[in-house]
Amino acid sequence: MSSTSTYTALWLQSFDRGLERRQLPTPKPTGGQALVQVLSVRIGNLHKNLVAGKSPFPFKPDCVPGGGCIGRIEAVGSDSVSLKPGQLVYVDPTVRARDDSQTVYLQNMIHGYDEKTNKLVDAWRDGTWAEKLVVPLENAFVLDEKVLMGSSNNYQPKDLINIQKLATPYQGWKLAKLQPGETAAVAFATGSFGGAAIDVALSMGAGRIVALGRNADKLAEWRKSCDPRYVDRVVCVALTGDIEKDAEQMKQAAPNGLQIFFDMSPPSATATAHLHIQAGLKALEAGGRMIWMGFIPTGISINYGELIFKDISIHTKYMYTAQEVHELIRLIETGMLSLKQFQDKLFTGFDNFQRVLDLAETGDTARGGIVWSPQ
Repeated sequence: MSSTSTYTALWLQSFDRGLERRQLPTPKPTGGQALVQVLSVRIGNLHKNLVAGKSPFPFKPDCVPGGGCIGRIEAVGSDSVSLKPGQLVYVDPTVRARDDSQTVYLQNMIHGYDEKTNKLVDAWRDGTWAEKLVVPLENAFVLDEKVLMGSSNNYQPKDLINIQKLATPYQGWKLAKLQPGETAAVAFATGSFGGAAIDVALSMGAGRIVALGRNADKLAEWRKSCDPRYVDRVVCVALTGDIEKDAEQMKQAAPNGLQIFFDMSPPSATATAHLHIQAGLKALEAGGRMIWMGFIPTGISINYGELIFKDISIHTKYMYTAQEVHELIRLIETGMLSLKQFQDKLFTGFDNFQRVLDLAETGDTARGGIVWSPQ
């Protein structure tokens, strides 16, 4: 593919100045790098606050924001043995140090929190709110374009970017060692990542999903959008905030027992958000598993003794590894996991990008998010 000498990007010099459109010199990828043309980027509900300096996570300006995209390889470094110009790829935002896999940087969403992660931030500062970017070779995952964008699926880049929000819950289900036929409760179904967690679990063979939320009408509407192959396995439960009542509701919705409780509470969760976790603990059968893959920014209260006496295990993980991304892509390419339930809105070009951020602040839901393309 041919490459121009410059490209357009949205630069965040400082929080006071906000985003600025800039022409930047096109970099030439060196060893361990690939140059990618950006086709689609997911804009989340935290991004507006991030560029305003109000993120709940550490983030420094003087960069091109954005992490993760669907793109096309434009050029590769001399050591690339499988990536080639022209290939369609998913670029994952989870950057790991090559000499220390425990040092992780979520590109331009959560910046460095210690000396090691700060070094990663400095090395990979410029993100996906641009026409192109340089990425680590290992973060570019080749997609079968013929299968995914051919007549049988007809997916577009705006559909494929949902790989990004499906990857985190997929890792959670692997932590849970989800077995075919098992029953799991998921909080919260109508949230962006909670809904994705349910989609993934059903594609992996979950026998029943107890979809938790706080609004019965929203749950019922959300359920209509589930993959029709699996929707009969989904039971919705509207939480009341009463721990005992909610635990009993979950038990009734899981007549064969509740083996897994999966939480994906967002950073906006309040101090009372842990009540559903307490209810989940009571509802789990002995030997059950709790999976925490969300982010509650406060401490939570939980019954220590109940965990012990019921032999409940708690599993957490920050993001996922390349192995999980490869496996998730296979689920999608083989048709086990559909992307057709996602009805994202696509916005293009650099004009009125602030409006895109405004819409994403309230428009990032389980089934309809905001996707942007510079093209």
